Amino acid sequence: MLPEAQSHKQLTLANANRRDIIVDFTHAPDELFLENIMEQTDGRGPKGINPKKKVNLLKFIVEGNPVEGNLVIAEGTPLRPHVALNPEDVKITREFKFNRSNGAWQINDKWLSPRRADAVPALGQTERWILKNGGGGWAHPIHIHLSGFQVQSLNGRTPPKEIQFNNDTVALEGGDEAEILIRFSTFTVPFALHCHILEHEDMRMMSVFDPQPAGQLSPCDGVTAIDPMISGIAHHPQGLFGDRGPVDIPLIQDQGVGIPHTDFTPGGGGVAPSPTEVGRKHNSGKN
Repeated sequence: MLPEAQSHKQLTLANANRRDIIVDFTHAPDELFLENIMEQTDGRGPKGINPKKKVNLLKFIVEGNPVEGNLVIAEGTPLRPHVALNPEDVKITREFKFNRSNGAWQINDKWLSPRRADAVPALGQTERWILKNGGGGWAHPIHIHLSGFQVQSLNGRTPPKEIQFNNDTVALEGGDEAEILIRFSTFTVPFALHCHILEHEDMRMMSVFDPQPAGQLSPCDGVTAIDPMISGIAHHPQGLFGDRGPVDIPLIQDQGVGIPHTDFTPGGGGVAPSPTEVGRKHNSGKN
């Protein structure tokens, strides 16, 4: 959400990034294309810009008589107010590391559990979050729900101007580290932060945070069950916790990947085995 207009000939967009773009076709040819010039040869992430290997995404056909108008959007044109978060107001710093472990994807070496809040920010309080890509050459576009954030630094340097203002997604290449400021001021229910590569978030590279009034605990205590048919959370009548889902566990185990529990459906047989136990059983079954 830029406070003023910027002029660009190209933009970098990661998964979940959006940009509002105005194109001036006054002196354009009859046909022109929106092109992808970011080369990618495998699932780990882009290899860099290569205009010689462009992919046409969208074709524009310019026709008809010129249209008279007085709309002028130039570099620096004001778009919307911007309130910068003040680093001096930071009360707490949190770190989130995105890495691969146990054959799948994790944040801070934890599997996602929608019953567990990994952060409980105080409403109205500015926080500093350090987002780290654990390396391995994999790119992770990190998306945070509920509130925009402001990138203070990327790998210790001033970030590109287009990401210095309110964003909800920041792209981390392998080994990248972003420092952001964020403040939650509205809702007090669980929300998610996650990698926006579908395979990674489906493999539980996701974490729950639950903003609450200062000093109040989150009901996402690791025990309270999730009822997928209602909004919010509810205690399971049998007090089940860590129960296995009937669908994803067998399928993932077939690939030799251990996922401890899904937490979404009741009656799955109590606490699921650890990833090590799952892998051991899977391997012994093959032999």
